Order: sequence, then C-alpha cells, then structure tokens
Amino acid sequence: GMSRLKLDLSNKESENAKLRKRIEQIEKSTSLKLQNAEERLLKVRGELKSASDEAYNLKEEKKEMQIELDNMRSLMDIAEESVGELKLLKQENEKLNDSLKLQHEQDSHDNVGNQFTNDME
Repeated sequence: GMSRLKLDLSNKESENAKLRKRIEQIEKSTSLKLQNAEERLLKVRGELKSASDEAYNLKEEKKEMQIELDNMRSLMDIAEESVGELKLLKQENEKLNDSLKLQHEQDSHDNVGNQFTNDME
C-alpha cells in the first residue's frame, strides 16, 4: 500500500509542476498582452491629443477668419453707404448744373434783349 501512496504522491507532484508551468505561461502571456494594451493606449492617447490640438487650432483659425469676415462686412457696409452718398451728390450736382444752365440761358436771353433795346436808343 505504501508504494501506491508514493505513486499517487509523485503523480500529484508532476500534476502540480505542470500546473505551475501553465500558470507561469499564462502570467507571461497576460503581462505581454497588458504591455501591448498599454502601448496601444499610449498610441491612441497621442493620436487623440494631436486630433484635439488640431481641432483647437482649426477653431482658432475659424475665430480669426470670422473676425476678418466681420471686418470685411463692415467695410462693405461703409463702401455701400459711400456709394449711396456719391449717388446723392451726383444727383444734386446734376440739379445744380441744370439750374445753372437755365440761369445762363435766361441771362444771355436777357442780354440779347438789352442789347436790342440799347441799339434802339
């Protein structure tokens, strides 16, 4: 019966040794997987950061462009107002010119009349 026990014991020991080996393998592959996961995480984090930086830069550029656009709009408004004022001035100028022409024609007409009466005297 003693040899039976010894056999059982050595079987148990070899089973234990196998189990220990198996556990070591699992631990190794687990730590490798963890390392890979960490590396991937770092990579993703880096990519996320550069994407976020890029988004921030785009936002800033958009802000600057919006400011520029607003400036251009107000310049356009000013230009339109100026054009409007110019049109009004032109119209007033034309009116003045017309009335001056009329005045001139009347004056010269009067002068012709005066000359005529002067000649008669």
